[in-house]
Parts: sequence; C-alpha cells; structure tokens
Amino acid sequence: MAHSMSIRGAQIPLQCQLCEGSTNVKWKCKECELLMCQNCTEKIHPKFKMADMHHVVEIKNVGTNHQDQFQKPNRAKCKIHISQDYCIFCQTCDELVCPSCLTKSHQKHDLQEIDEIFTEDVKSLKRCNTELKNRFLDFYEKEIEKIEKIKVDNMDQLQMVKCKLEKQETKFMSALKSFKQTILEDIENKSSAKESVASTAKSTIQENIVDITNKLDVNTNVANTNDIENVHKTAKNARKWLASAREPVSIDLKVFKKLPDFFPEPIDENTLGTLFGHLYDRNEIPISLVEIYTSNTPSIDRLKVNIGKELWISDVPTKLLRRIRTNNSCTVSILQNFSDHQVFDMSLLSTQALIFTVYNNRNDLYVMIGNETKNFCSFAPLIPRAVHVSKSGLIYISTRDSETVFKKSDSSIRQIVKLDKDKKQDIVFECTGTSKVITNITRIRDGINCLYVVDALLPNLQGRIISLGKDRTLKWIYNGELAASKYNFVPSDLEVTSAGNIVLCDMLNDALHILAKDGTILHHILLSKLGIYGPCCLEIIQSDKMYIGCRQEETEETKNSNLYLVSLSEI
Repeated sequence: MAHSMSIRGAQIPLQCQLCEGSTNVKWKCKECELLMCQNCTEKIHPKFKMADMHHVVEIKNVGTNHQDQFQKPNRAKCKIHISQDYCIFCQTCDELVCPSCLTKSHQKHDLQEIDEIFTEDVKSLKRCNTELKNRFLDFYEKEIEKIEKIKVDNMDQLQMVKCKLEKQETKFMSALKSFKQTILEDIENKSSAKESVASTAKSTIQENIVDITNKLDVNTNVANTNDIENVHKTAKNARKWLASAREPVSIDLKVFKKLPDFFPEPIDENTLGTLFGHLYDRNEIPISLVEIYTSNTPSIDRLKVNIGKELWISDVPTKLLRRIRTNNSCTVSILQNFSDHQVFDMSLLSTQALIFTVYNNRNDLYVMIGNETKNFCSFAPLIPRAVHVSKSGLIYISTRDSETVFKKSDSSIRQIVKLDKDKKQDIVFECTGTSKVITNITRIRDGINCLYVVDALLPNLQGRIISLGKDRTLKWIYNGELAASKYNFVPSDLEVTSAGNIVLCDMLNDALHILAKDGTILHHILLSKLGIYGPCCLEIIQSDKMYIGCRQEETEETKNSNLYLVSLSEI
C-alpha cells in the first residue's frame, strides 16, 4: 500500500528518497529521516542500519504513542574493538558484536539486529515488571495490609481486655466488700444471740442472789432479837424452804456456743483465677466428650483397640486383663477375663493377637492366643518392658537389666530392641553404665525416622518424653516444664497422630500435652474441665477420636473406672 501526503487538499504520493520514481514508500529511518520503499529498505539501507544502528519503522507508526516501537538502544563501544560500536547481536554466542567481531569470530552464526533484540528485551522487562507487580508486589502489599490490620485488631483487643479487667476489678472489690460485710454481719448476729442468752442467764442468777441475800438478812436480824415467837416462826420457815428448795444447777456451757472462726483461703493463682477470671486462649484445641463407658474395672492402666468396638484393658493392682466390647447403652460387655495377668505394657500384632509384657521381672514377651497365654520371645537375661508394634509390623521392645531400676551401676544396661517378622533381634538404641540418657522406658511409639519414648526417672513415675533418631542419636527432650502444671510431670502414655504430632497424657495434672515433631508444645489441655481425672492411657482410633483410660485414686472404697471417648480436633 503506497502512502501519500496532503498539500492544499491534493493527495501527492510519497517518493522513495534512495531510488528514483518509486512510490511504494512504506518505511522511514528515524536517524536519516529518509523515506524508503520496500526494495531500498531490504537491499540498501541495512548496511547503514547495521553500522549505525539506524532505527527503521513503518510510516504508519510514525507519530503514534507506541513507545516500545520507537525506543532504541544507545550506542555502546565494543569491549574488544574499542573504536567500534556494537552493531548486531549474535544469538549463537548470546552476545553483542561489532563489525570486526562479526567478520572474525561469528561467521555462519545466527544473527539478530540489535534494535530487534533490544525491543524484545524491553518488552520482556515490561512483562517481567507486570508479573513482579501482579504476582509479588501486590501480594506483599496485601500482606502488609493484613499485618497492619492484625496490629490494629491486637491493640483493640488489648484495650478491650484492659477495660474488662478494670471493670472486673471494680466488681470484684465490690463483691469482696459485700461478702466481707455478710460474714461480719453473720458473726455479729451470732455474737448478739450469745450475748442475749448470757444476759438472760445472768438476770436469773442475779434474781436468785437477791432472794438468797434477803433471806440471809431476815434470818440474821431475827436471830439477833429476843422475840421467841418470831425466832421460832422464822426458823420453821427457813427449815421448810431449805427442805423444799432445789439444789443449785451450774450453767450449761453448751448453751454458750463458741463463735465460728474465720479461716482464710490461700490466695494462689487457682483461687484468684476461679474468683476473678482468666484469659481464654481462643487458639486452644476444642475438646469434647463423646461417650462415657463404665468399664467394670477398678482402674484402666492400659488399653488397646482390637476390632470395631472391641478393646483390651488391663488393671495392674487387681492383675486383671479383659477383652471387652462397648455397647450403645454406654456399658461394656466382658468377652474374656484373665486373672493373675499383671500387664506392664501391651500392643497388637497385625493378626490382632495381643502381645504383652508383665511385672515381676520376667524375661519373656507373651502372646494371647485364644484363651491361652504363650511365650512369644525371650530376652534373657534382660527384662522386656515397653512394647510397640509399628504399622509396618516391626516390634519395638525396651529392655533393661535385673538390677535396681532407678539406681544405675557400671553394669546397668538399657536397650531398645527391634524384632522383625522372624523374631530376629536388632539393637536400635543402647545405654550402658551410669549414663543418664535413658533410665526406665515405659512406652514406645514410632515416628518418621525416629522413636518417641516415655522415660520414667523416679519411682513415682515422674519423667519425660525423649525423641530418639533411628541413627541412634538423641534428638530432643520434653520434660513438661513449658506447661502450666501444679504437680510433677508424670507422662503415662503417648500416641502419634497421622499429622506426626505427639499426644501424651499427664496423669497427676489431669492434662493432655500435644507436641510438634520437634518437641515444642502446641497445646496444654486440662481434662478436668470434662470431669476426667487421672488419665493413664490413651489410643487414637480415628483422625479426631481417642479413648482415654484412667487410674482410680487409692481409697478404701473401690469404684469402677470409666472409659472415655473424646473428640479432639486438629491433632
């Protein structure tokens, strides 16, 4: 398409300024200000364009705002031939070259004009800028907005809590004064009643004193006279009164009850928290009670879910081992009952056969087959304690020597042994002599490339949780100090969730601790809020369901323990 220009209304075709007569003018060189036809642009001008970096554009785009079509690179000197400018881009070598470079080192290479690569790079940078803005800058600016909103919300929450605290303080002090006044009025009323009884008794006694005093005076005065008739009459009346008078009765002190004493309650954090209030962490995992089953067992020291609603439970003090089934009526049915089975720890094989260790320092691991207890494996001369079967079927056993548990000597041995399907033993962790790495492993669970164990340090089972790497390294220790607890930390059982977190029960503090894989505490949950006390064992049966068995306190009255099913989300 030929272009033209308008002169006084007449359209005059544009002519090429490099050849004569051609009106097929389509291009313009911005540097030379030359109008060119297609033929000259392709054959003649490229020489100038290559050497001088001329910028040739279509005439139709001259004067438009397409800045990316007219933007041109600045002249740049060649790093090798400093007297010459870069004139072209070598795609093969991915570098700018000058005419000398072109003739010497870049023969038969793929070449591209500088302005074209420059234009492409400019467009690429603009596309990158667009992506940087849309993908990153806008994102981070929104994140800043979120943070600022969090800060504002945090300050608002802080002010609101401060306001509530001040109002609560006013209400608390008012209620405290009112309560004090109530107690004071009560004891004052009791004191007034006692005062009234004492006054009445005193008045009666005083009347008796006056009466006796008058009689004494009369008798004395008459005795001092010579009137025989009056003396005889008075003496006769005195004898008659004394003969009929009642013996004096002492005051009954029971009538005068002592006033009650005031015994101030200890003002500790629990008392203040109960009376005044406390902060509620809204991030705390919600826990709810699903069912309570009466187990017909004094205590539940260990439990394992068998199939469906069947469970194995054991009670150490009574040496009972039972297989039970939970019913819809929140009761349990006893399917099997074994006496004289003082189970220390137990687990289930892939065949659902129960394997367990016992007290009394026996060297064997036992298995329950039908109604019979058989030896599964011997660890003599060592004593097996904790037992755990992994999902892959490996059996982990903690063993120790037969010497005193908590006082180690140079000959002491503590091991964790792995059994394969052929019952071949392999020591995966060992601690000998007086080393304090492990003392008395009572529970084992496996995680990803590690084992989690409960290590009891004292006879009262005060202890800690240890993570042991399968490369025989100690990874971390959790001793319960980060949780706000009233009593010593007594971890009695633990489970590993599908997310890799560790749930453990703290028996003395009636609590659950939830730990992350690195041993940091995520949540501390008081089970006493649900009426659950003395949690001794637990087992996760679904992603958010868990059984908790409890140990009863030692009292004269034996009670049946309960089995609790709770829902614990986000574990």
